[in-house]
Amino acid sequence: MLKYCWSVIKKNGGMYFLALFIELVFYGGSLLCSGLIRRDLFYALENKETLFGFSITLMLILIGMLPILVNLGKQVNEYLITSSVTRFGNTMKQDLYRKSIELKIARKGRIGSTECINYYRGDVSILTKFIEQFIDLIPKVIMSVAALFILVNINALFTVISLIPIIVIVGLSKLLQNKITNYRNNARLATGSTVEYIGNVFNNIESFKVMPVKEMMYKKYKDVCSKRKTDQTKDKLLGAMLRAVSIGMMDIVLGVILLLIGLRFFSESFSIGDFTIFQSYFYFLTMLPGIIGNLFKSYIQAGISYRRLENVAGGQLASKIIDKRKGIKKVLCNGYQVTVRYETDTVVKDIRFPIKPSELVVISGKTGSGKTTIIRGLAGEWNEKVQVSFTKAQNTVKDSYLIPPVACYVPQKNYLFSDTLINNICMGKKENISLIHKILYQVDFENDLKTLEKGLYTLVGNNGAKLSGGQRKRIALARALYANPAVLLLDDFTAGLDVNTRDQIIDRLVLSKQYIIIASSNEEEIIQKANVHIDLDKGVI
Repeated sequence: MLKYCWSVIKKNGGMYFLALFIELVFYGGSLLCSGLIRRDLFYALENKETLFGFSITLMLILIGMLPILVNLGKQVNEYLITSSVTRFGNTMKQDLYRKSIELKIARKGRIGSTECINYYRGDVSILTKFIEQFIDLIPKVIMSVAALFILVNINALFTVISLIPIIVIVGLSKLLQNKITNYRNNARLATGSTVEYIGNVFNNIESFKVMPVKEMMYKKYKDVCSKRKTDQTKDKLLGAMLRAVSIGMMDIVLGVILLLIGLRFFSESFSIGDFTIFQSYFYFLTMLPGIIGNLFKSYIQAGISYRRLENVAGGQLASKIIDKRKGIKKVLCNGYQVTVRYETDTVVKDIRFPIKPSELVVISGKTGSGKTTIIRGLAGEWNEKVQVSFTKAQNTVKDSYLIPPVACYVPQKNYLFSDTLINNICMGKKENISLIHKILYQVDFENDLKTLEKGLYTLVGNNGAKLSGGQRKRIALARALYANPAVLLLDDFTAGLDVNTRDQIIDRLVLSKQYIIIASSNEEEIIQKANVHIDLDKGVI
């Protein structure tokens, strides 16, 4: 976790280190000088030798000006800190995004989209706050160490007594490490469960409204909120307890030191100037227990958030993204025999079939027979369950897959972005209007386009909410065609399309002679159009 945080800082650390420097100079330097000047003021009043040699008037002016300088530095720093922390968060989210989209579609333990939002927002925020706190923490630690050396020279006994709370807090934090870890982990999981439940409700609101389940839904929501409240309370209560112990211990120590100082005044071994600097710097020592306790707690919390993000990303966020899938070259697709070895719950099967230019291969079979497994396996989107090889004459290419740009995979469920129709088709590629209209003809969407108010520039809404289910499917296919693949992998694509639209699309794709089409379908009309039919139930081709 620390290694990753450091890599993020190095990537966007300019403003961060500038903010740290300003904090050191304005906060640390100003307050350190302020304590020494206060002591010099009383030394001057007592006719003792001063450190800086300033006049009393100048010292009074400086004592009044230094807090203003500290506040000025804080205001300037606020912009730098906010900018750097925002960049850190964006970098982490980009790393998480890049790693997430490289994951296998069929990966075990894949996290739902609603819960992922909680990870992107909550856990990234915890990591950025962990990094941000060092801008405030490092100057305070340096100030505390400097104050410690100065106070030891004034009175070693009082300084040693001041360190007692630090020792207590360190020991208490170590003792409570497991509880801090468990409470934080439970709190994050409870938050994720609550967000996921709300997402499920709103994603399926129509189904819930027509079913007699309202009371059950209210009770379930109340239960998840109650658990979240309990777990969050435990987590925050433990942190508050550590802070209370820290403050309480320092107050007790301050009282003891003041009693001892009072006795020293009578013996004249402790001057008013010594008391002034001790009082000024004792504040920094009082911060140390809180700093140590908060750092220990935030380190554990950040570690938990980092492990959660790694779980979403399927590995270390800092590691380089490597696509281990070996893509078959376009020239090898033609005239090759494809062998797919895949596992079901009971057996291991081998399927062999030829692929030739402009041919339609249809895979049929009952639910659970392996249609989707084969399609995803060909696309390299299944883990070790599917092995794919291509053979022509004596030449065999093993462990290769039909991946972009050679092939495009269109899954059963498609997602459209909340953007214009043309942007959902082009997906960042340069717009070619004539090609887009040609593709819309192939997917039988030209008449639908005329009904849209702004044509290609119509906003489709969240996940294509302004389009029908069939229209969303056809735009998803158009998106794949715009990538100009040699092979189309269609997983039960025609389900939900009316008969005329389905036939028009298949006929136009086949007649274009541009693609090798490998599709899963149990529709008899599609099977009859196939050049190669693979029946998984009967085990025949």
